[in-house]
Amino acid sequence: MKRTRRKSRTKPRPKPKPKPKRNPARQTVTKRSFYANGRKSSVTLEDEFWEALKAWAREECVGVSEIIRRIDVTRTSANLSSSIRVSVFDYFRTRASSPPPQLEHVSHDRCH
Repeated sequence: MKRTRRKSRTKPRPKPKPKPKRNPARQTVTKRSFYANGRKSSVTLEDEFWEALKAWAREECVGVSEIIRRIDVTRTSANLSSSIRVSVFDYFRTRASSPPPQLEHVSHDRCH
């Protein structure tokens, strides 16, 4: 007696959806490592936030790791990346709303 193969009752699997093409207008995210509080860590942030952190660090004459360390020890959120974004936003929002300082002489090499 010849055996016949049963037809499967399951539906055929749908073809996987193609990955969307990258939009060049979208921000890129970058993962960077740093040392803070005696341990190595890494954070993924949009490039605009990394640039803002660098500007903040330059203004305070410290490294980006020091800014991140300050944020890390005072944060209330479990997510460091989110805490950094909020802190950067708050820092620059505060600067924008406060009057500019009255400087008698501005040194180009203020940090040294």
